Amino acid sequence: MLEGQRSEDYLGYMAEANSALENVRSQMAWDSKATNKLIFNQLALIPALGQRLRARYGYEASYIQNANPRSKNTTWEIVQKRFLP
Repeated sequence: MLEGQRSEDYLGYMAEANSALENVRSQMAWDSKATNKLIFNQLALIPALGQRLRARYGYEASYIQNANPRSKNTTWEIVQKRFLP
C-alpha cells in the first residue's frame, strides 16, 4: 500500500464503503434473508452461476482501478462491471 491512499485510513474507508453498500441495497429493496445471502454470496462464487446471477439481479457500475497498485508511476482506468447487491 502506498502512503497517502484513501485506503490507508482503513476504518474510515470501510465505513464509507459500507454506507454506500447500504444505500444501494436500500434502493434495490435488498432483503437480508439467509436465502439471499446464500444466492448472492456463496452461489455467485461459482463462475457460470455467478455470471447468470449478475446478469439477472446485478447492477451496472463504474469504478476507478489502479492499473498497477505496487507502482508509484501507475495509471488509473475506469472499469465497468456488473455487481450483485
